[in-house]
Amino acid sequence: MVIRIRRWVAWWFCLGVICGAVALINIFFRDLTRKQDQVILFLGVVHWLLGGLVCWAWEGVRLDKPKRDAAQKPATNIAQEPEHVASQLVVHTRGQAFRPRSRIRQELLVRYLLRHWEHIQSHRP
Repeated sequence: MVIRIRRWVAWWFCLGVICGAVALINIFFRDLTRKQDQVILFLGVVHWLLGGLVCWAWEGVRLDKPKRDAAQKPATNIAQEPEHVASQLVVHTRGQAFRPRSRIRQELLVRYLLRHWEHIQSHRP
C-alpha cells in the first residue's frame, strides 16, 4: 500500500500539534479557570475534527496500491511548452528527458506577467 498525503494536510497536522502543545502548556502551567480549560480543549477538538473532515472530503490522504505498469513505461512529456522553452529546460539523464517543473513554471509565469503588463500598458490613455 502507498499512502499519499498532500502538503496542506501535513501543515494542518503540524499546526494542530503546535497549538495543542501551547494549549497543554497553558493548561498545566497557568492558573486558568475550569471554563477556560474547557474552551481550550473544545477548540482543540474542533480543530482536529474539522481537519479530519476536510481531509476526508478533499481526499487529502489516500491509500493506493502501487502501480507496476508505470515503472515499466518510458517517461513522456506531459506539458507541451514552446520549442525555445523546452530547449532551454530539458536536461537529458540516462536517455530520458527530465524537465524541472519549477523552472518551467517560472518561465511560464514570467511570460504571462509580461503579456499582461503589455496588455495593461497598451490600454492606458
